Amino acid sequence: MIDTDYMIADCDKKRCHSLQKKINLYRRAKCVGSFGRELELLEKTWLELPEVVLVYAGDLKLNAYSVLKRIKEVTPEIKVVFYSEQKDYALDAYEKGADYFLPLPADDITIGKLIFRYMGNKI
Repeated sequence: MIDTDYMIADCDKKRCHSLQKKINLYRRAKCVGSFGRELELLEKTWLELPEVVLVYAGDLKLNAYSVLKRIKEVTPEIKVVFYSEQKDYALDAYEKGADYFLPLPADDITIGKLIFRYMGNKI
């Protein structure tokens, strides 16, 4: 049973695929798109209205803070989750309005917390 649609914003296809594979093991979430460009992600986000958008923080090609700001301005009900190997982004992400920060590498427990919090606890 799929409870949640999500999208991923990441310029690195290998990292994106790895995260998607870990999340999809829980079978509670369905990836409806992965994008490496901000404009394409935002257009699809506003058309598809996923419940969660995971954004990689730390890539100069994709401004995670701009993505966060624009999603929250238009669709504040969508949860925005930052993920990165750089744990320094966590506090800044929360201060700017991100709903969650997923540190990489993400183990099963960390992915499970994300799933429970945003992708599988519907009643």
